[in-house]
Amino acid sequence: LARTLRALNETYDAQLCLRIGRPDEVLPALARQVSASRVHLTREFTPWGVRRDTRVAAALHADGVTGVPTGSPYAVDPGSLTTRAGGAYKVFTPWSKSWLEHDINPPPEAPEPLSLSSAPSDSPAWASIDDAISECAADLPEAGEEAASAQWHDFLAHKLDQYDVKRDRPDHEG
Repeated sequence: LARTLRALNETYDAQLCLRIGRPDEVLPALARQVSASRVHLTREFTPWGVRRDTRVAAALHADGVTGVPTGSPYAVDPGSLTTRAGGAYKVFTPWSKSWLEHDINPPPEAPEPLSLSSAPSDSPAWASIDDAISECAADLPEAGEEAASAQWHDFLAHKLDQYDVKRDRPDHEG
């Protein structure tokens, strides 16, 4: 995550704003600082995340800012696919067939015009990111959208034809 944040910051010419603190305090303060009328929040489904986002939306609303639930971290939102009896799937194949029949919402479009605000980061936030990067002993793949795209294209060109065999072998790449 730390390396991905650094790569994203490079993508946006070092304009990524990283803050430390309680989201229900930090986001309204940031919205005031940049005179935002709306703040888009990735929809959350865990009980803790829903409670957090409810507090954030209330704090934004108190400042006259609209919290807009946008998108989802999931391809299909939890609970949106159920068996004919209304229960949860217990076997992958029927779930995957239901998923393929499900209307998948396209990613939200970027609002027009989109402009980045120059809000400063908390310097301790970037220091903690750099500490995490320097302390990581794992041999991880390169981070960032460009690296992920290159890995995807390499998979398509060199590994896709073996996927049906190697997908059940986590000890093999591919």
